[in-house]
Amino acid sequence: MKQRKSNNTDFLISDLPKNRFELFWDILKNQWRTIIIIGLIFLIVFLPMIIVRYYNMLVLNDFLIASDEVNDAKLISLQMSYYLLFIGLLWFIGICLGGIARIYKKMTFNEGYFLGADYFKGLKENSKEFTIIFIIYGLINFILEMVSLSFLLENSFMYYLFKLINYGLFTPLLFIAISLCALYTDGVLKKIKSSFYLYIKHLPLCLLIAVIIELPLLLLMIPQTFIQLLVPIIYVLGYLPVAYLISQIILYHIFDVEINRVSFPELVEKGMYKKE
Repeated sequence: MKQRKSNNTDFLISDLPKNRFELFWDILKNQWRTIIIIGLIFLIVFLPMIIVRYYNMLVLNDFLIASDEVNDAKLISLQMSYYLLFIGLLWFIGICLGGIARIYKKMTFNEGYFLGADYFKGLKENSKEFTIIFIIYGLINFILEMVSLSFLLENSFMYYLFKLINYGLFTPLLFIAISLCALYTDGVLKKIKSSFYLYIKHLPLCLLIAVIIELPLLLLMIPQTFIQLLVPIIYVLGYLPVAYLISQIILYHIFDVEINRVSFPELVEKGMYKKE
């Protein structure tokens, strides 16, 4: 891996946390204003997806209520249009997250930053690779959602199996890939390949990331209209900024073990106090 160049100004050694648990609480305590601002950015970025998802749910409910019998072809056609639109929404989210990824890198490394300037610099640095990764993820999501939908009315086990593959495998792979993009300058295909390797090598931690990121979304299984609208808003505004931070701290530990100790020793436990 090749390290991205950055202008870093670390805190005083005496101020640095001693481990990753302390690092998390230190960031939460001292940079909570930034996390709140990131939550607002998340809300703006994810709002189109939240609206489209809610509208699709209403249309789908009207379709099922109006139909005496469930027409598989019409149902699949309706959802196909929705998940194709989802690819474009994911592309938009991916571009916007390029700036967020740089801010989280700075916070995790305990580097100084200017929120606005570093956000736009992150957009410039990461937009190309994030576009590729999120479009690939969108296509995979489209395929898996359509396959799972085909089993919805006939085989509930297969339906949930493909859902599990989607959210248990490809969501943590997405987070690994974008974290690699924010830190290293290798080609995007190499980073995607490395994401699979790191996922398999550190499966328990990667599954933990999936649980941390996605657990509150289980509330969306409750078929109440206000929950379907309110939960995503609360999730992206208040929960996702903290969950993203936790995922970064876990992933940077994995990167230290698998990449930095060999190639970039100066990045090992960067942002934390290291005994001489």
